[in-house]
Order: sequence, then C-alpha cells, then structure tokens
Amino acid sequence: MQDLNKNLLRYHQREEMKAEIERADAMLSGISKAGDDKGAIISSRNRTKKALEQQSPVPLTAKEKDKLFDLEKKLRNKISQGMLTEEHMRKNPPGAVDHHVKWQNANKKLIRMWKNVQIQLNPDSSDRDLANIERFRPSGQTDRMRTDAQIPGLMTYGNISDEQWPFETPQTTALAQVQKREYDDSQAEQDVDVALAEVEVAEDELKTEEKPKLSPEQYAEKSQNLAKAREVLKAKREADKKLQEQLQAEPVNTDSLASV
Repeated sequence: MQDLNKNLLRYHQREEMKAEIERADAMLSGISKAGDDKGAIISSRNRTKKALEQQSPVPLTAKEKDKLFDLEKKLRNKISQGMLTEEHMRKNPPGAVDHHVKWQNANKKLIRMWKNVQIQLNPDSSDRDLANIERFRPSGQTDRMRTDAQIPGLMTYGNISDEQWPFETPQTTALAQVQKREYDDSQAEQDVDVALAEVEVAEDELKTEEKPKLSPEQYAEKSQNLAKAREVLKAKREADKKLQEQLQAEPVNTDSLASV
C-alpha cells in the first residue's frame, strides 16, 4: 500500500510517462558519442523513471483492499459534510464563495487522501473522473428561483407529487393532447372500414343512377355529327399519307445540302 499523503499518478499519466521513457531510450540508442544532448536525455529519463516508480500504485493484498474500501467511505462521508450543493455553486448566492473556500481549505488533506485511495483501488481505470470529488456533490433544490443569488434560476413544479398538487389537473397540456391524438392499430382499422363503406355507398348510387334518355331527333342529330367527324378524320389521314408519299418520292438535292 502506498502512503495516503502521497500524490499518486493516474493511469493516463503513467502511460504518458512510460511512452516518454521509451522515446528517450530510442533516442539514446541512436546517439553514438557522449555529449550534452545525451547527458540531458539520460537525466530527464532518470527523473521520469524515478517519479513513475515512486508515484505509481502497487499491487494490494485482500486485507489492504478491504482497509482502503473502509477508508474511502469514511473520507467521503467526512468530506461531504458542509459541502455546498450544486444549486449554491451555480446560482452563487451571497456568502457561497467564502463558504466554499473555507470548506476546501479545511478538507484539502482529506480530499488528497481520498484521491489516493481511489487510484490505489482502481489502478488500471482510465476514467478521468475517477478521483473527482465533484461526483458526490449534493444537487440541492435546483427547481426554484432565488432572487438573492447572482443567477436566480427558474421556478418549476416538477418535483411536486400528484397528491400534494393543490390545483386541478390541467386538461389541455401537451401530454394530454398527444395522448388524445395517439393513433393505434384499432383506430387505423376502424378508419379503413369507414372509408370502404363510403366507397361502397358511392358505387351503389352510381349504378342505380338513371341515364338520361334521348329523343329520336336528338339521336339522329348526334349520329349525323359523329358521321361527319369520322369523314373529316378520314380525309385528314388520307392527306397526310399522300404528303408522306410525295416527300419520299422526291430526289434529294445534294447541292443545297452542301451549301448548308
């Protein structure tokens, strides 16, 4: 177990230092002669290696893990006492800054020990917030407006239960309107059945509708008009056919095509 008063390196910090040592070894293998550069590289490598050895967590026994688990709970409970809520930290009412500074100074050593315990219990965790005490800051009452704070916030009623709500339940809320407009399978089938019934009624009315009867004079007039239309159409088709035959029979004038 490492000393709880020591600042231990986190996982990503140790990985970066290991990579730095590997780069130094690669640079030293490429330098054949001794010089200022080689000496500086060796000195920097040795400092990094020493810090990595002294500030890295070591393997723990089962007894040591149990002890650190108990210490973590004890430290966290003590640190949480007097800790400002998220509401105070965000809205910053009068006295919040001084209260936070006093709390931080009084618990600085405990926070450092708690971080040490977290790193020793989770040596291979890459979570950047592993040793972040802010994860345990109480939320407070964030749904109220404070006129004495730098940021007053907004007043909401989301945390009030239905039993404590003093007013009647509103009937025109967005949720109620959405629930009214929910379209399920049964509603779709019902709409289809209604539409089919309407189509059948319309078709029956169309079948039973009586067609208007023509008088003998009207029928004769329509027959004459139809015969005239057929004669005009026949004459137009014959004229188009003769025009096409004439165009195909005429020779092509190559001189006119060359001039174009």
